[in-house]
Amino acid sequence: GGTAGGAAPGCPGEGASGCWEDESNVLENASIEPGVCQEMLMGLEAKQSESLSELITLREALESSHLEGELLRQEQTEVTAALARAEQSIAELSSSENTLKTEVADLRAAAVKLSALNEALALDKVGLNQQLLQLEEENQSVCSRMEAAEQARNALQVDLAEAEKRREALWEKNTHLEAQLQKAEEAGAELQADLRDIQEEKEEIQKKL
Repeated sequence: GGTAGGAAPGCPGEGASGCWEDESNVLENASIEPGVCQEMLMGLEAKQSESLSELITLREALESSHLEGELLRQEQTEVTAALARAEQSIAELSSSENTLKTEVADLRAAAVKLSALNEALALDKVGLNQQLLQLEEENQSVCSRMEAAEQARNALQVDLAEAEKRREALWEKNTHLEAQLQKAEEAGAELQADLRDIQEEKEEIQKKL
C-alpha cells in the first residue's frame, strides 16, 4: 500500500505511456490503492474538460470572426455601390455642364447678332439676355453640385480603403483562429484517447483487485 501511494503523484506530470508502465509494474510487484487510478482518471477528465472548454471558446471566437467578416464584406459592397452611383452622378453632371456651356455659347452668339438689328428687335434681345443669365446661373449650380459629388466620391473611396484594410485584418485573425481551433481539436482528440486508455487500465486494475 505505501509503495503505490508514493508512485501515483508523479504520474500526472509524466508521459501517459510511462505512467501506465509504472502502474503496471506496481500492480505486478505490490498491491495498489484503489484510489490511485481513480485520481489519475479524474485528473485526465479535468484536462479533457478544460480542453473542451477552450475548444468551445475558440469556436465561438471563430464564428464571431466569420460574422464580422460577413458584415464587412456587406459594408464594402454597399460602399462600392455608393461609389458607382457617385461616379455616375458626376458623369451626368459633367454632361449637363457641357450641354449648358454649348447653349450659353449659342445664346451669346445670337445676342451678338441681335445687337446689330434695329430697335424693333430690342425686346427679343432683352429676352435672350435674360435666358442667357438664367442659363449661366444654372451652369453655376451644376458646377457646385458636381464639386459636391466629387467630394462625396473621394470620401467614399476613403471608406472603401478602410473597409478593405479591416477585411484583410479579419482574414488574418480568422486564419489564426482556425489554426488555434485545429490545435485544440487535436489536443481534445489526444485527451479522449488518453481517457479511454485510463478507463481500460482502470477496468483491468479493478478486475485484478
